[in-house]
Amino acid sequence: MPLPPATSPSGRVAGNDSWDRQLAPFIAAAGAPTGRPATWRDFCDRLHINLLQRWLPPTTTGRALKTDLFDEAAGEGLSEFLAQRADQVVGTDVSLAVARAATGAATGAVDRPTRRVDATLCDVRRLAFADGSFDIVVSNSTLDHFALRSDITVALAEIHRVTRPGGVLVVTLDNPRHPLVAARTLLPARLLRALGLQPYYVGATMSLPRLVATLESLGWVVDDTTTMMHTLRVAAIPACTRLDRVGPGGTAARRRLTAVMLASELLGRLPTRQFTGHYVAVKAVRA
Repeated sequence: MPLPPATSPSGRVAGNDSWDRQLAPFIAAAGAPTGRPATWRDFCDRLHINLLQRWLPPTTTGRALKTDLFDEAAGEGLSEFLAQRADQVVGTDVSLAVARAATGAATGAVDRPTRRVDATLCDVRRLAFADGSFDIVVSNSTLDHFALRSDITVALAEIHRVTRPGGVLVVTLDNPRHPLVAARTLLPARLLRALGLQPYYVGATMSLPRLVATLESLGWVVDDTTTMMHTLRVAAIPACTRLDRVGPGGTAARRRLTAVMLASELLGRLPTRQFTGHYVAVKAVRA
């Protein structure tokens, strides 16, 4: 489907070129003919699908919105799973390159398979949809890329507008109580990029109590909360990268590493979960 422009209040395209540049390496890597997704991206997808299996209705329900398409541009993504829970899956992004890659358009010399997601180019703070358009909204680590916390509130209000009464929102944000998230405000961005821990811009976020309070103030009814991604990223990401370079011979090792990373989610049952989970997650229902 056509991709309408993402506009700022001034009428100019919002953030498109910047995000195109920052995410180009991920799109290029996803288009490489390896025959498999990158280990870290595969883990991230599985982790989020596990959460959606718990929180989304088990039967097919109306239309679903995904508030960015990075997962689909950089790996397998969540859209195929969402297509099992919705009649139509729509994804938004401010990056034309990401939207094209996510929907199966050519990336470099490799054409990716067509995905079951319709892309619309727009800013999540100004969604290009009518009131009550969606039954499901998935916003996984989209809203923690704004400079100001107030932008998160604006985006959550806009998501509320386009969600039908009784519709479900699943939202995740960087957890400010996690040591790595807290440290990134102190450590040089160059060091974080070198470690692969901050390869693109990250911004303001909210703690779980603040996120819950903000959602409730906007008219959402919070149904469940959790923390997620308890694996030690500073060790896991380099390990994944090394295994990806091994080639087909590293398949068994990649499977074992993914299993270990997924098993680390058991830390979410401990009292320390508010410090070990990289993300906070909330399931909310539109009143």
